[in-house]
Amino acid sequence: MKKITFPIACFIASCAIAQDNLPTGYIPMPSQHGSCDVKELLQNHHPVGEAHPRRRSHKLLGTEKEYILWIDRLTNMPEYLRELYDQIGADIQKVLSGASSPLSDPELRKVSEGTYAYTVKTFTGSAPFTYTSSSDLQQNAANAVMSQATAHWDQYVSFVPYLCVSINMDHPEAFWLNTKYSYFYTFGITYSYDESTRRGTSQYEITVYFSIKDNNQNYDLRRNEFQSPAHIQQGVSQYHTAVRNILSGCPDTGSRYDKLLYLNDWLTSHNSYNSQSDESLRPDIAWSPFSALTGSVAGSGPVCEGYSRAFKVLCDQINIPCTLVSGWARNNQTDSGEAHMWNQVKMADGQWYAIDVTWNDPVTGGTAAQSGAETHQWFLLGSETDIQPGFPFSASHIEDPFGGFSSQGSYSWNAQPAPTLSTSRYEAGSDIPDDPDPEDPHADLITVEDITNLIDKYLAQ
Repeated sequence: MKKITFPIACFIASCAIAQDNLPTGYIPMPSQHGSCDVKELLQNHHPVGEAHPRRRSHKLLGTEKEYILWIDRLTNMPEYLRELYDQIGADIQKVLSGASSPLSDPELRKVSEGTYAYTVKTFTGSAPFTYTSSSDLQQNAANAVMSQATAHWDQYVSFVPYLCVSINMDHPEAFWLNTKYSYFYTFGITYSYDESTRRGTSQYEITVYFSIKDNNQNYDLRRNEFQSPAHIQQGVSQYHTAVRNILSGCPDTGSRYDKLLYLNDWLTSHNSYNSQSDESLRPDIAWSPFSALTGSVAGSGPVCEGYSRAFKVLCDQINIPCTLVSGWARNNQTDSGEAHMWNQVKMADGQWYAIDVTWNDPVTGGTAAQSGAETHQWFLLGSETDIQPGFPFSASHIEDPFGGFSSQGSYSWNAQPAPTLSTSRYEAGSDIPDDPDPEDPHADLITVEDITNLIDKYLAQ
């Protein structure tokens, strides 16, 4: 999280306070900008072997409630930010359905020339002040309300990093959106004062915005490859075609194990890991599910985020609970490890298991989609599944979603961890069919009520 103050006077329309024709004034205040890069945040983890102290502002609760959405892990998210999350989610679905939304056409949310943003919330407040002379009038008028206004901004920037991560992690289907987020506020103070008593009243208005595009800051929420509504809709068409093609081969019947195995194998056999350095990964589509869903190799292939996001997209389509997990991972006890992303899925036995599609498609030095080295080693693992003797999965993959950022200011998060993994690996022989579709009239062939009715009918004869 970086907070940067720009010395730009931002004048907002306001009504002068008229109380018995008292003189009034207006104080323009600098706008303030902030930004966060989710990719950078998720990759800024503590190395394995170091302590992983949670910052004191984190109040992690150790319950085992089922959490699928990242946004639901934060139990004290301000309601207005949750509403923004819901609005962005709805606008993502509009784009995927072929309709326009501000996320494809920023002109729909124009704030000023060259600036396009969601209006998140407007805060207002007032406070009395006193002054001794005209020289300290404005300063005292501003001081009266500055602490209130600062508290509102602090609250916003305390939670907005989690909001950004939640949008990024809960909506991998929004393949055209970048991992960089920007936000800002405009701020102004009006005041009235009585020269005879040297007393006055200040009022402020601070409006917070979530940026979509800002030409002045050279910022665009859309990826470089999707800088126009036409390019996005072309990508949406390719996205739907790719998802349909993949799922057309997925078993319609059978267990979740069969379906997940198919998805894992499709992704590993149609892609090769992109081993280029971060600096040379251009375009940045490698971090998007788009690269893995369309089957990409070499310099166009996905990195771990591309694999895991594509896997979640596909699981979401066939209603298998799946979440993204970020942290630090190593494949043996001597490896120093790396920032990584993988998945957790819920099987029909009610337990959660880990899948690392990326590591099931190991780098071989070749560029072909099928290398012959594809594996199931990292498929449906439990926390105590041994990777090597005495080296369980829980030591190999360590979730650390908050390693790169913490809540700011005086506001703290009540954050829940990822779903608790089963201790043991899920085996194919323990398959349990998925729950019947409640809309299927043949799903329940016989119920306890049916048996009771039959017994009552028999006894009545």
